[in-house]
Amino acid sequence: DGKKFKTRSGETVKLADLLDEALRRARADVEARLEAEGREEGEEFVARVAAAVGIGAVKYADLAMNRQSNYRFSFDKMLSLTGNTAPYMLY
Repeated sequence: DGKKFKTRSGETVKLADLLDEALRRARADVEARLEAEGREEGEEFVARVAAAVGIGAVKYADLAMNRQSNYRFSFDKMLSLTGNTAPYMLY
């Protein structure tokens, strides 16, 4: 919505929630890719790949931005497989 985060009012997203959502979306993507390829992998494999992609995407998105400039946060952009993103580099 383009509004500034107001940390004192408590309207910001918590880091734990951000990471949980990144993991959820990365897991859904990994499962969709495995299904599309007709591959069957174990739960441990899916969890490890989802964690690497999801958490890596959050870290890279944060570090890739200039700390003094404003940016609009987008899970779709952060987890995209094209452009300057961690999932693009990992895959």
